[in-house]
Amino acid sequence: MELYHSTTHKEKIISENKLKANTRFKYIKYLEHMLLMAYSIEDSKGFIDRYPGSRVHAHFMGIGIYCFDNILDASSFQSGGDIVQITYSDDNNLVDLDSAESLLNIFLLLDEALNSIESKIRDKEAHNGWKALLEILIACVMDEFKDCQPAVGLIFYVLNYLDFLQTPDLIARSFEIKRYSEEDNTVLHRYYLISNVDKIEKIC
Repeated sequence: MELYHSTTHKEKIISENKLKANTRFKYIKYLEHMLLMAYSIEDSKGFIDRYPGSRVHAHFMGIGIYCFDNILDASSFQSGGDIVQITYSDDNNLVDLDSAESLLNIFLLLDEALNSIESKIRDKEAHNGWKALLEILIACVMDEFKDCQPAVGLIFYVLNYLDFLQTPDLIARSFEIKRYSEEDNTVLHRYYLISNVDKIEKIC
């Protein structure tokens, strides 16, 4: 499959034949903070998108390479950016979060994790924190991430952390992005996140 990545470092990427994910945002610190704060979050609208000391917000879908499946969306992503074309292996486990079936599967995994917390987490205080966090993440899925877009990345991190789901090679999800123009307030973009860079076959 062909994916398109917008970047201001095309020459370096091509010369090194390597794409690097931005890893400044630390998901373990984010998880630790959310376990402490989950009690105070009433619903998906109160979702917290960063931890204390972080200068950046959580990524929409986690750490990886953000791409599009067409040149037009990639070109409009950032001004002054160049496009890198990525040939990605068709032998991949894509999770498409625009699909009702995928959303249901994630909901069921979170629900299973919630029901197993008592046996997995022995410490009572930690157990309560995990319970509150998982309930918020379930609410975000039910809300289809309308008010808690960065919950996508945290959900996959948590499910991997608790051994319920290995992080997929690819994640796809459409998000409404605010545009400050008179004609359009929001634009719907369908993003692809490459979590597994080992299945990149070609970069050009």
